[in-house]
Amino acid sequence: RAVDIHAVKRYSKIVANSKFLSRFLKRIYKLDFVPPVVYPGPDPMLEQLSSKDFVGEGDYMLAVGPLIPLKNVDGMIQAASKVPSARLVVVGEGQDRVSLEESADRLHVPLYLKGNSHSEEELAMLYSQCMLHIHLSLYEPFGLTPVEAGLFRKASIVTNRGGPPEIIVEGETGFIVNPRDYGMIAKRMKELLSNPQLRYEMGQKARKRVLENFTLERSAKQLLAEVEA
Repeated sequence: RAVDIHAVKRYSKIVANSKFLSRFLKRIYKLDFVPPVVYPGPDPMLEQLSSKDFVGEGDYMLAVGPLIPLKNVDGMIQAASKVPSARLVVVGEGQDRVSLEESADRLHVPLYLKGNSHSEEELAMLYSQCMLHIHLSLYEPFGLTPVEAGLFRKASIVTNRGGPPEIIVEGETGFIVNPRDYGMIAKRMKELLSNPQLRYEMGQKARKRVLENFTLERSAKQLLAEVEA
């Protein structure tokens, strides 16, 4: 670590992708300044597709990310098991696939693992037609999927560990939860799944927040300004 600290102090510029990561870098590398923050933006193709009219709303919650312990998909299953008729679609691959399928089967949770072999348009359709987005990582420096979901006017239930609380406005564009508090997560799932008007209102606010704060164009301009400063 001493070598890392020495090397980092020689960098001409350090930029973090969240306030959480900025504080982390300052503490770990003993910096005498707080690194500036530039939030990353979503894939421009997804941003373009978010204006397309995909027909109808489905009956599922959506998660996007690798099937590894850190992403806590099992926590989603645990919470969903407390919500009658909850269905979970996860886009991603990883080492936990079999164990997650077994967990979902044991807890009687309809789980659909989509893998990674999808086009941008297919991913856009999944975002557009989901009832809500869920992101329960145990650690996440930023977390781009709540931004992507917001583009498609979807509320998110996100982890309170890391950067996602900087994206979601509690009670307005989604809910922020302890990723291990399955009872509270289930409560938030029920609130959104049972209330179309709440989903609509939160979704509209989520898109507005993303377009005002998290576009790729905004990110590029801010990063260029930091590099040239």
